[in-house]
Amino acid sequence: MLASQLHRNIYSFWFKGFKNGAPLTQDLTKTWFGGGEVDNYCRANYAAVLEDIRENRSYIEEMKQSPEYALTLTILLDQFPRNIYRKTAIPFRDFDPLALQVAHYAINYKFDEKLNAIERLFLYMAKHSESNSDQESSVEKFKWNHETALPLYAQMTKSFYEYAKSHKSIIDQFGRFPHRNNILGRESSIEEIEFLKTADFFGQ
Repeated sequence: MLASQLHRNIYSFWFKGFKNGAPLTQDLTKTWFGGGEVDNYCRANYAAVLEDIRENRSYIEEMKQSPEYALTLTILLDQFPRNIYRKTAIPFRDFDPLALQVAHYAINYKFDEKLNAIERLFLYMAKHSESNSDQESSVEKFKWNHETALPLYAQMTKSFYEYAKSHKSIIDQFGRFPHRNNILGRESSIEEIEFLKTADFFGQ
């Protein structure tokens, strides 16, 4: 598949004709957070693409060279593995480092400033890293995104900002995400076990 076609396909599926300044629709948020049918769609249409990237590092250098392409590449590497390989170590082990590399590149070159507030949410979401510095950067970026977004998107951008802060607080406390321990074959500490009994944590 050509990189241009891959970009168009991902953008069309993920944003569904969204234009900056237009209200967010239930169809959009269902795609972003719904699972189920979305998992099946991603698996049918992008599992082979992700396997090609995992084995050959295809598309990465070509697609990270522009803001729009870097955005869709980040979505492909950060979001789709969570749909396709749900409840496995693969997203964290094999694709998060690649998504983080693209996100760092895009932010270093200020590509995020050329995207709208809703698009930027999914560039900054690639900060699923267990690095404290990445988490600090993520909170700063989500805060800036919320403060500069159109009022129409204030509720959505604030929720992502709060979500980023909750991620950072977990890393500050444990140095990692305890919710990943079982999947990654890590032994949980007593403190982590107690935390997991009461924590209400959305996503990993």
